[in-house]
Amino acid sequence: MRRRRDAARPDWYRDAVARSHAAQPVFGPVYNGPTPCAFWKHAPREEPVAVGNGVPALLVQSTGDTHTPYDGALGMHAKLRASRLLTVPGRVHTVYLNGYSPCARAAVNAHLLTGALPATDTTCGS
Repeated sequence: MRRRRDAARPDWYRDAVARSHAAQPVFGPVYNGPTPCAFWKHAPREEPVAVGNGVPALLVQSTGDTHTPYDGALGMHAKLRASRLLTVPGRVHTVYLNGYSPCARAAVNAHLLTGALPATDTTCGS
C-alpha cells in the first residue's frame, strides 16, 4: 500500500529513500529525502493565493514525482476549471524535456505551437 506524502512524518522520507535505493542508488536519497521546507515551523507571512478560474492551462504531471505529488496536480486541476491534465505514469520530475515520455513531449509541443488543449484529460503510456 502506498502511503500519502506527509511532511510532518520523518518516517515517510526514510521509507521513500529506502524504496528508491535499488532503482536510484545515487540520486534516490536526494530526490526522496526531505527538502529544507519540510519541517518549517513558521506560519506563512502572506495569505494563500486564491486559485479558481476558467483560464485554459495544460497541466503535466507524473504519478510518482516526489517533489510535486500527483494529489497536488489533481487539486490544481479541480481549481483551474478550463485546464486539461496530462498524466505520465512513473517516477519522474520535469517530464517535458527530459525524454522520459515522447507522448508528453508531443502534447506539450502541440500546445505551445497552437495554444490548443487536448479535448480531454490524457494519460500517456508508460
